[in-house]
Amino acid sequence: MKERVVLLTLLVLSVLNVVPVGADDEWRVIKDEAGIRVQKRENPDLELKEYRVDSIFNETIGTIKAVLDDIPSAHKWFPLCPYARIIHEDGDGYRKILSLSDFPWPCKDRYVVFLSSTTRDEDAGRIVIDYQSVNETDDIGEIAEKYVRIEFVQGQWILEKIDDTHTRFTYTICADVGGSLPAWVVDVFLQDRPYEMVKNLKRFVKQPRYQQ
Repeated sequence: MKERVVLLTLLVLSVLNVVPVGADDEWRVIKDEAGIRVQKRENPDLELKEYRVDSIFNETIGTIKAVLDDIPSAHKWFPLCPYARIIHEDGDGYRKILSLSDFPWPCKDRYVVFLSSTTRDEDAGRIVIDYQSVNETDDIGEIAEKYVRIEFVQGQWILEKIDDTHTRFTYTICADVGGSLPAWVVDVFLQDRPYEMVKNLKRFVKQPRYQQ
């Protein structure tokens, strides 16, 4: 029964979020609530839908960065991500990361291996984390056999210092989740996650271990 409710909910949402034929590639707001704005567009270069969410955090840029660096704890605030770990990292801000994603039944759960790189502009008070998937199965055991690989994911985290206690947070994602899922299922699955992610992150970042 629970699974049927999930699929019915996705179907209803898909009807409410139909993109008109011929819509341009400009960002359009699809949700603006509780200080969290989600935008969507057709990425003209990748021929995929792209999502962007932004919000102001009442936190320092270092506090938010500490949470983003804590990959093993991502499952506590990133929606439908039951597991994530660092496969490899070096001292120059590069990481190889494995992440799993729960999909609603009867869809199979997914995995992705991606590379992330961090750049800092201390003068501007800005940190940018870029990430993109790679087709690699080294060091992930049987996961490649049990899960469907996400074909492509590309995105970016941007942290911008406003003052000593406020940070502008921006997150973008563009993905092809692989498999033979209907486009409307993928669309609804992706567009709901950014809002829930930021809402969860705003709560999770309050933990004392990150505040220091």
